[in-house]
Amino acid sequence: MKRVLSIVVVLLSLRAAAQPAYPAQQPVPNLKTLEYFVDKDPGFGNGHPIPLSASTNLSSLQFQADLTGVAPGFHRLYVRTLDTDNKWSLHNWTFFDNYVLPPYPAASSTFNITAVEYYFDNDPGYGNATPLPLPPSNDQVTKPLVVNVSGLSPGVHKIFIRAKDENGKWSLVNFGQFDNTAAVPYPSAPAQAPPIGEMEYYIDTDPGFGNGNKITFTAGTDITNFSVDIPLSGVSQGPHTFHIRSRQNPWSLTAFVPFIYSSTLPVTWLYVKGEMKTDKAYIDWATANEEDADKFIVEHSTDGRQFVTAGEVKAAGNSSTTKKYQFIHSSPARGMNYYRIKQIDKNGTFTYSKALHLLYHPDRKELLVAPNPATDQVYVISGSGRNVTRAEMFDMSGKQVFTKQLNAGQQVYSLDISSVQKGIYLLKLYDDTGVTTQRIMKQ
Repeated sequence: MKRVLSIVVVLLSLRAAAQPAYPAQQPVPNLKTLEYFVDKDPGFGNGHPIPLSASTNLSSLQFQADLTGVAPGFHRLYVRTLDTDNKWSLHNWTFFDNYVLPPYPAASSTFNITAVEYYFDNDPGYGNATPLPLPPSNDQVTKPLVVNVSGLSPGVHKIFIRAKDENGKWSLVNFGQFDNTAAVPYPSAPAQAPPIGEMEYYIDTDPGFGNGNKITFTAGTDITNFSVDIPLSGVSQGPHTFHIRSRQNPWSLTAFVPFIYSSTLPVTWLYVKGEMKTDKAYIDWATANEEDADKFIVEHSTDGRQFVTAGEVKAAGNSSTTKKYQFIHSSPARGMNYYRIKQIDKNGTFTYSKALHLLYHPDRKELLVAPNPATDQVYVISGSGRNVTRAEMFDMSGKQVFTKQLNAGQQVYSLDISSVQKGIYLLKLYDDTGVTTQRIMKQ
């Protein structure tokens, strides 16, 4: 096979003039021949010729030099031109390395990947590094992977990763370098909380710590699903505020909830819920009992404090069966939206439902997972035009611990992870654009 070298040259036809007097400038003759040679000059006219078109100037001329017989290694290539007056130019030269690049063999058939593992700094041996969960298919091996760097000393480290195919053959090891100096370790677990020893409540006016109405309960460090009947004898009809607190040495903050006390409740709420979809807020609620109920006023706020009327729904009036209602708010504000329902009785008395928090973010392109770290609930906020259909959670060993099918078209999805053990997990979200993976921490 003939081996050639591509060369770009710029040469001018040169003419020498005698000193000291310069003769009148003569017309520059055309160039007619280009020749080249490697290392040793064979003499004018004995180089490798390259025919030229008639011209007085060569600019960016490209040609291929024949390197047949030239030994591998470093060499010089010289070029010069001959004009129509049979005058030779000065020669020009360039330095090159005559390196022979061997042809690559044809690629063999690919095989399925059966294992992926990584390690830091020192190789523990094939199959002894930390395994990574395999992607659903081989075409996703380029997806970002989340690895656990806890326990690494601060400083510069290298991470190595490799894969094994179904024939038991390992790939070459790929690696990257990172600085772990700025990584902040998770704080150590706090000391175990002492048991709650006292609980008290009062209505409207604070009698002072320890002077409220005592509540009998079983002492413990975590009191959940606890209910108690509060006597309202002596409480006047109208709006009031119920306060409750506990003592765990010292006293807790005081929680409170407003309520309206009347001889009969015009409405018994079953639920109040809402969701954002198709750029609208859907507010749904149901009652189990209505007595002289007149109407429901749906109120909207952007800060959770100042509410304005968004719409009105007529109540059933008198009913002992379940009644369901819905209101669609077609113009939610960008960002967080707050909704509450004001139920008004025919005699003018009213009660409020709990407030709903709905996030409207139509311009967001990426998925948002919050809160992180999480305790019992994780909320997935989908980007504009993305329909999330399934959520899966894996522990760091690749074991699936959670999966849920989701209804496409919503903007906010709620994932109940209360049954998942504490630790670090990979949350995979599937939508019509592919798969998005995020690391979350369950506290």
